[in-house]
Amino acid sequence: MILLQSHSRFLLQTLLNRVQNLEKAVELDYLWVEFNDVRYHILVSMKNPNVLLLSVSLPTPPPEAVFISGLPLGAVEAIKAAYGVAVQILDPPRDGFNLTLKLNLAKLPPNEGSTSSYPKMLGAVWNSRSEKLYDHLVKAYQPLTFSLAFIPSTSFFIIYFLCYKGSGIGTRAGSGKHRYALLVKIASVREVVLGAPLRVVLKHLVSRTIVPAADQVLALVHRPKESFFLVSQPDKVTVVFPMRFKDSIDTAFATSFLQEFVEARHTAGLNNAPPCLWSPTPPLELKEAPAEALSANAGFVSFVIFPRHVEGKKLDRTVWNLSTFHAYVSYHVKCSEGFMHTRMRRRVESLIQALDRAKPGGEEKKKSPSSRSFKRLTVAMSRAKSLEITAQICKRTGNIKVCLQVLLSRPQALFRYDLMAMAENAIQLSRKESNDTVDFFNNLASSKDTNPALKLVLKSCVSNFKEGFMFLNLSGLEGRTATFDMHNAYDNAIACETDLSANKVATDLVAARIKKWKDVFSVAMATAGVLEDSLPIPE
Repeated sequence: MILLQSHSRFLLQTLLNRVQNLEKAVELDYLWVEFNDVRYHILVSMKNPNVLLLSVSLPTPPPEAVFISGLPLGAVEAIKAAYGVAVQILDPPRDGFNLTLKLNLAKLPPNEGSTSSYPKMLGAVWNSRSEKLYDHLVKAYQPLTFSLAFIPSTSFFIIYFLCYKGSGIGTRAGSGKHRYALLVKIASVREVVLGAPLRVVLKHLVSRTIVPAADQVLALVHRPKESFFLVSQPDKVTVVFPMRFKDSIDTAFATSFLQEFVEARHTAGLNNAPPCLWSPTPPLELKEAPAEALSANAGFVSFVIFPRHVEGKKLDRTVWNLSTFHAYVSYHVKCSEGFMHTRMRRRVESLIQALDRAKPGGEEKKKSPSSRSFKRLTVAMSRAKSLEITAQICKRTGNIKVCLQVLLSRPQALFRYDLMAMAENAIQLSRKESNDTVDFFNNLASSKDTNPALKLVLKSCVSNFKEGFMFLNLSGLEGRTATFDMHNAYDNAIACETDLSANKVATDLVAARIKKWKDVFSVAMATAGVLEDSLPIPE
């Protein structure tokens, strides 16, 4: 999984270029957007090239989030603590922005210093044959461009004192690192501003206290008109994210991803990670939150943060990861969708090639650019429709993860671009699973180790699934009774389960076999239901 960087790469590169070319009076006027919610603007004028104005527009806060003078709680204090005298907050900010920072490039920490003595120092150390000291000097000044000038060899200890101990190499190199660290911090202005209230709460968690005069449920903005919630206690902080997506396909992928995300927390290597839970309904911690803020079509994700997760250097990383959690999920959802598109495209192309090879002999049609373009356009439109239908089907099953697993077990079911074909494929999967279940119970009944009294029960299950097999079809589609007929197959499976339970036949293999049949049947049932709903009501 990809973890997003806390600083804006474009902003950092712009600042570095400006600092390295201060002698050139260049006018800058850049405007860009990141994370689809934060807007940046950089302005440098010819009249005062040492002054850089950085303006930031934050997401529109929802009613439940607390903003003071257009900024989150504690943002001003966080800016002053992070940037010191090098940055000044302009009040009021530029029009259309929440915050404008004035960066005086002349007040940045000094650079490495004068370079006039570097060649002589390196030449002296080279002639003294001290490879270790020479390597140290080269690494300390590797950002600089210089040439070596050799001087006559002299005492190593004198050169060591003059060039290393007396030259202040460590001080100058440290200043350069401090300047770069400050520029990285300025490029992380999104984390500093939007993460300010979260940082305040987590700092109190380190000392096992609660923020005074704060609500029990604190809403923090992280997307336009959307917020996540903090529930503070002296020994822990619960962070709850209502997950919302505009596209139904994104919602289906996100729900499956979040369920896998929560399961991954239980692996052995993540024992020290914060506990994580997913729920389709709001957790009890949000019972005091406003109802309009709890609408989430992809469920709710909760993290429980303990003091050990925010001690020392862990605090900055925790604040950033929580502040950008929705962007993190969105990134992986789009990657998953793109991967599936690629798989589907390759599969369709291979099927088309197989069909072309199967054509009877004759004159082969010459390929033309227009025909290829038309084919690609048709495939793209069909693929989009297929994904939309898949999302509708999986929503009906109530278990999107299992639904996708069933459909992907036979990719042909996803590459049919009309609902009727997808329903037929899903029913074929269900019929095949019924046959496998019949074979399973037949094998158990014919086993020598099976108790004779249980063989009758197993034979009864065989009969039930064979009878249910006959109901798995679309013959009642015209009268809109297909799903009603198919439900008889489910009733037969329940009858088998009842017989097994009454005779105390309970093994993991039997339970897994029936559960697998139910999973596949639920997909076939949902597909038939979507198909029935799409048909006109008979007069």
